[in-house]
Amino acid sequence: MKNRVQTHRIIPARAITAAIALLVVVFSLAGCTAKLKFKNSKIIDPKTGAEYVYTSGCYLPKSVSEEVYAVFDFKDVKVNYYEIEGLDPSEWLVSEVGDMIYAGSDRLPDLAEFAPVSFHIGFNSDILFSLAEVTDKEKVDLTVRRCIEGEKLDANYLDANTYRILFESEKYPCYYYMLYLIVIPDGYYIYDRTGGYMIEAGDIFSDLVDPYSYTED
Repeated sequence: MKNRVQTHRIIPARAITAAIALLVVVFSLAGCTAKLKFKNSKIIDPKTGAEYVYTSGCYLPKSVSEEVYAVFDFKDVKVNYYEIEGLDPSEWLVSEVGDMIYAGSDRLPDLAEFAPVSFHIGFNSDILFSLAEVTDKEKVDLTVRRCIEGEKLDANYLDANTYRILFESEKYPCYYYMLYLIVIPDGYYIYDRTGGYMIEAGDIFSDLVDPYSYTED
């Protein structure tokens, strides 16, 4: 560690004025962070009047702001919320753990209404790495039909490799519609975590994911 040499000098008045101005800017920016409240089972922004509710776990934002937009402090639990790129923060926010909240009036789309044009498969722990990407319309449509029309089975797996299926849409370009791909010894299954059921996927994913290539810790 370098030795510190103490020096004594007179700070010019202009420097003091500049420092004060900087502090004013910093504190004013800190004051811009919205303070969210909880009321009637909703998260409220008192400034804008927005009333957010949690969306289902099938939506995942594509790009999120780096700066905190709002803070929700309730019963000693503090959660930071961020803007989602391309969406109005008075309608959409996402928490630091990925939960999206919504204050708009439109009904959020199910998978059919989302109208996927492609999807990619990623590890459950990392959405930035795409294990496989599918843009072929026939395969995308087949996957969507299987998700919608397939028989719903109890989600009672134990040992499994778990991946994310992230559908992309031209109608809703700012977020993914997310389901899960479960790989167990007897085959591939599409898992809807929100609905709590699995659907047998047949051989849709057999050319995309090696069932023995990855195991979650």
